[in-house]
Amino acid sequence: MIMEVAELKNKIRVAFNDTPYPKSKLTDTYDDEGVSEYFQGKSWDGNDVSDLRYHSVALSLFEPEAFRYYLPAFMLAELEDPDTADIIGESIVFHFSQPEKPWEENFEKRLFLFTSIEKEAILEFIDYMQAKYELFDDAVIYASRRLCS
Repeated sequence: MIMEVAELKNKIRVAFNDTPYPKSKLTDTYDDEGVSEYFQGKSWDGNDVSDLRYHSVALSLFEPEAFRYYLPAFMLAELEDPDTADIIGESIVFHFSQPEKPWEENFEKRLFLFTSIEKEAILEFIDYMQAKYELFDDAVIYASRRLCS
């Protein structure tokens, strides 16, 4: 399992290595619980797992470009320290499960931005989560259909 985690971490780093920093604002809400302040100007690489757990609401608040850019930080946090990451891995899977009607447009905008190599890394992360926790069958099926299209 350790080798698999190391390989997946490497795949994520390679896939997102050239992902551009967001040009637009990070969130579109007046009260983003400190998300913009924490992430503004910060790279996706090298974040502390406990800081990411504290700001895990960001996955719901990020604008599409910011979601794409910072997603690898959250995936790596789950892989590096799942106990401290706590709900981060489940939250990532949730964000690739079938969205409710009000969120469909935002979901599509987010999905459209990912490159094929980024989608492949995300799908492998979601498959890893399913193999480890066996909790996400429907989400994994939906994610694999959407990420492979």
